[in-house]
Amino acid sequence: MPLIFDLILLAVSIFWLGTAVTGLTLWKGLSIGNGLMPGAASGIMIVMLLITISKTLRAKKINRQYFEDSFKAINWREMIPLLIAVGCVAGTFLIGMLLTMTVMVFCWLRFLSGYGVRRSALTTAGSMLFIYGIFKLWLQVPLPRGLLGIL
Repeated sequence: MPLIFDLILLAVSIFWLGTAVTGLTLWKGLSIGNGLMPGAASGIMIVMLLITISKTLRAKKINRQYFEDSFKAINWREMIPLLIAVGCVAGTFLIGMLLTMTVMVFCWLRFLSGYGVRRSALTTAGSMLFIYGIFKLWLQVPLPRGLLGIL
């Protein structure tokens, strides 16, 4: 499984390096541009991943059995936060950030942490009111509203 994650990270790094070099400015006069840091970070990451991948390919025999053993060794429950993060990105796009955060916090407290419905609802309501008061009312930050335009 480490080889699969390394290849996924390599693809992401190549994408960000290409974006930084082609779409952003690396230098702005004598100062650095907004693409220098993502470009440098993704370049360093590409070099490190290529070293790691080459070590893995030299040290282990990569065949079907390697991938089967890798998938059997995964604790899929540990992937839940990754799925929640992907769901939050999709939810922010669809229903907006505040509603997505509200649903995510309630579900996390209720189902992953094992709190009761009342405690989860009160904690969610309090934290969302706090976030709404700070960011929306006081600082007037334009939070993403999503396709539905709610809140």
